[in-house]
Amino acid sequence: MAVEYPILAFIASLMFAVVILSTLFVYVYIVSEINRVPVISGIADARVIFENAVVEVKIMHERGEPVVLQRVVLYTELGAITCTVSPRSCTTPVGGLVVSLKLVNIGEDGLVYPGSTSYVVAEITGENVPHLFSEGKSYDAVLFFDKGLIVLKYSLAYIVR
Repeated sequence: MAVEYPILAFIASLMFAVVILSTLFVYVYIVSEINRVPVISGIADARVIFENAVVEVKIMHERGEPVVLQRVVLYTELGAITCTVSPRSCTTPVGGLVVSLKLVNIGEDGLVYPGSTSYVVAEITGENVPHLFSEGKSYDAVLFFDKGLIVLKYSLAYIVR
């Protein structure tokens, strides 16, 4: 048939090439879009030392686009402690608590780059600190980014009284 109608052989070959190239293009597009999605994980723990509590959250940004940390919510026995990154301010569920938020390896505006390991350290002082955590219980820490959020469980690592 190709000897009698060479135009049909040319069109069939061309259509075969178009199908192969379009499949390859769609595959490359899907893979590149998947690699743009941020993959973020973390670990958190809490420590009470005398009248001070420290909640440390380790953020590991494995791959994807850079993300901006916007808000951190720490749940305790007395309620939720909410901290915003920019401007840096914290609200507490009860009076008498002072929370200072330290960001390590995070930009001033909360920018976290891929491949980095960052830390969010909340230092809590005040008279109600011994009532914030109970031994043997686990609590939640929620980190809000511009492209999603992560929920972490943490528990009391140790108490020094």
